[in-house]
Amino acid sequence: MSEIHIKTFPQEDIAEIVDLFYATVEEVNRADYSEEEIAA
Repeated sequence: MSEIHIKTFPQEDIAEIVDLFYATVEEVNRADYSEEEIAA
């Protein structure tokens, strides 16, 4: 089993982190979410 490491991040990186999260859901993992979940 893999270990999970949670790191803190500088507040100035928040916009890029949020963009990465949404791009991952909408593009990379789209098949894992319903259209309703993606639109939320």
